[in-house]
Amino acid sequence: MADADAGDKMNDKKKKDTWTVIIAVLFIAVAGVLIANINERVSNNGGDGVIQDIDEEIYVDGSVRLIEYSDFKCPFCQTGAKTVEFLKKKYGDEISVEFRQFPLGFHKGSEIAAQASECARDQKRFWDYHDSLFDASSKSIDVGGRDVLKSIANKLELDMNEFNRCLDSGVKKEKVDADIASAKRYGIRGTPSFILGGELIFGAQPPKTFMEKIDSLLENKER
Repeated sequence: MADADAGDKMNDKKKKDTWTVIIAVLFIAVAGVLIANINERVSNNGGDGVIQDIDEEIYVDGSVRLIEYSDFKCPFCQTGAKTVEFLKKKYGDEISVEFRQFPLGFHKGSEIAAQASECARDQKRFWDYHDSLFDASSKSIDVGGRDVLKSIANKLELDMNEFNRCLDSGVKKEKVDADIASAKRYGIRGTPSFILGGELIFGAQPPKTFMEKIDSLLENKER
């Protein structure tokens, strides 16, 4: 009986090992399909993450134009924002940064945060509000709620009557929707994404990626 029990246990172990191997193989296969699909989608948008011939002006008032599509509740966008800040300090008036809203649907409250930043823009405080939103997000503060958004505006000493009227009316939804539409027109599906020199750059790329392109554009402008 003891030998029989031992044999049964050994068979059970072999069965479990077999199922473990099968499950592992299936998992790898499914993961491979998902990665292939992702790679296919990226390749459809330029392969290496760059699309040529974007229909946007390359220069504005003699400065290199950098267009940023971002989401205030996107962790990667915090990194992108730091890179843009670095570039602004390095190049000064040689670059012109244009921020466009692209709140992602699965980031709850990101659209109202986008609208709030546009309300701050009306008071010429967009970049201050922008920085405050990302700073709050980095501290795990949910910037998708009206109370938080109004609190940030109050700390920046904005005209709260004007800000509240703007945010509560939803008047900036049209502006945000227009930015989203332009992003989709260019095939952008994630944040951060950038347009620089007629090319689309995906993701929170290191400063060097932008600097090489900006330096080349500045050199071409001077010729």
